[in-house]
Amino acid sequence: MIRVTKLENKFDNRGDKYFIPREMLNFIGNIEEMHYVSVNPDAVRGNHVHRTGRESVILTCSSGWRLSWKLPNEQEILQRDFIDQGAYLIEIEAGIPHAFINTGGRPISLFCFSNKRYDPTQPDTERQVVSNE
Repeated sequence: MIRVTKLENKFDNRGDKYFIPREMLNFIGNIEEMHYVSVNPDAVRGNHVHRTGRESVILTCSSGWRLSWKLPNEQEILQRDFIDQGAYLIEIEAGIPHAFINTGGRPISLFCFSNKRYDPTQPDTERQVVSNE
C-alpha cells in the first residue's frame, strides 16, 4: 500500500506552514531513522524497496514530480504525476518498491522517516528499479 495525502498549507505573511497528521505517527510507530534528501530536476531518488520497514516521506515541491511503484508480486509499474506545488505525505508499506522523479524545473525536498534504523551491515533496503528516467 502507498497512500499520498496533500497537506494543507496554513500560509500566513511569514510563509508556509504544514501540520503533519497524527496518522503518520500511527503508521510508522517508533521513528528509528530520519534523513533528508533533495532531488534535482530530471533526477530520481529511490528505486528501492524496504524489506521490513515502513517509510513516511514528507515531500515539498514548487513544480512537478512523479511517484513510481510496484505492488508486491506484480510486474506492472504504476505511476502517478503531481503538478501542484506544496507539501505531500507519502506512506509506504514494507515490500513496495518505489521511486520519486523530479519532472519539474526546481529541486524537490524529501524528509524521510522509517521504523527501521539504517544499518550498513544488515540493510533493510534492496535496489529495485521502478523508474528508468
